[in-house]
Amino acid sequence: MKEDFVSRFDGLLGAIQEVQVDLKAVTVRITEAEDRISTNEDDVAALLAQNTAMKTTVEELVLKVDDLENRSRCSNLRLVGMLERKEGTDMCAFLECGYLTCLVHHIFQDHY
Repeated sequence: MKEDFVSRFDGLLGAIQEVQVDLKAVTVRITEAEDRISTNEDDVAALLAQNTAMKTTVEELVLKVDDLENRSRCSNLRLVGMLERKEGTDMCAFLECGYLTCLVHHIFQDHY
């Protein structure tokens, strides 16, 4: 009977040792998973901060582009009293010759 208890006890001890080994392996895996999760959470926080900064930069750049577009329009010539499409297809030639002719004609027509 004593030998029967010893053999059963040895069997239980072996089973307990296997469970302990499995438990240690699971503990290591859980620790590694927690480390990865922690790293990912830190990365997400950093990416959110970077995203916020980039949104701010984009908003500032959009405002700057709008301002530059508005300023570029300020330097456009406004030809008051000139009929639409009078310049034809060549704006440079019109400004070099045709506009002056039209301007002189307009001045002399109104004043003389």
